[in-house]
Amino acid sequence: MAKHYYENRGDKFLRIFSIALIVFAIIMAFVFFTISGTFIFAYNNLVNLQENVTLAEANLEATMQKRLELIPNLVEIVESHTSQGQTFKEVLNAHETLAEILNSGYSLEKIGEANDNLTTAVNELIAVAESNQEVKEDGNYVEVMNQLQERVNKISEAREKYNMAVYEYNRNINCFPGNLLAPVLGFKEIEYFQADGQESSINLVNVEE
Repeated sequence: MAKHYYENRGDKFLRIFSIALIVFAIIMAFVFFTISGTFIFAYNNLVNLQENVTLAEANLEATMQKRLELIPNLVEIVESHTSQGQTFKEVLNAHETLAEILNSGYSLEKIGEANDNLTTAVNELIAVAESNQEVKEDGNYVEVMNQLQERVNKISEAREKYNMAVYEYNRNINCFPGNLLAPVLGFKEIEYFQADGQESSINLVNVEE
């Protein structure tokens, strides 16, 4: 009788132990898959945010490229009415430099510097144009300047979108769980595109019609 009693107690213990082990395994599996899912989601989110930054950068560079297309026309129009050889040369040199940098995959910092230099040169050219009545009355000049203003505004919009994409990306790699994944997987903070040069170019066009 005693032997049977102890056998029943042993079976009961084994059943309880087995159930506890199964419950523990289920809990651990749940925890594992929850943590894994969280980190997989965080990783995919960082990848998507990084792609958004890349896309925003490409759009910003494309808008700069479109502005570049108008510069030679502006120089040609102003040059047909006045003689400012040094100013024309500076604009065209700055234009060529920015074009080369945009086509060579340089960093946005380098692109920004070249864009600032072009903006400064173009502003000087516009100052020359605005001091010449013949240029100001030229319909082609007015048309090109209006197009230039539109494209400058689009550069400003593209810069803002780029900086917003950078903000979202940086915020996520500095918050949990991104701050745990970023150092391990090579995600690094991205610099904002500084507004100095772009702000000066927003006031680029002052056409008196």
